[in-house]
Amino acid sequence: RYWYLPDCKDCEGVAQIVGNSMTPALPAGCWVALKKYTLPRNNPNAIPFGNIFGVVVEDEITGDYHGHIKVIRRYKDQEVSRKYWIAHSINEKEFDDFDIEIAQVRSLWIVKQHIVSDILL
Repeated sequence: RYWYLPDCKDCEGVAQIVGNSMTPALPAGCWVALKKYTLPRNNPNAIPFGNIFGVVVEDEITGDYHGHIKVIRRYKDQEVSRKYWIAHSINEKEFDDFDIEIAQVRSLWIVKQHIVSDILL
């Protein structure tokens, strides 16, 4: 496939949304254009909270990597905010928030655009 995304000249990857945790904004099956975001290790709370990010985390036990597309929020409590981010789903009726341990984040990507390709019948 070829997509021309004029606002995404600096994007470095695409990912497909699986599941409906981000509906209606990002419906299941749509694609998101991602720009790599350098994680500020000395101040991980300097990211633009409230935006949708792709977050790759490493499982401490298995070593497997897991990717999530979520709205990233900051804890108000200073101590907790140094260790965890809040992963928030747009479809909050069906999905609860969960913690992302900052130390386990292996890469961070900001979602710049999304592509929906429906088939008309």
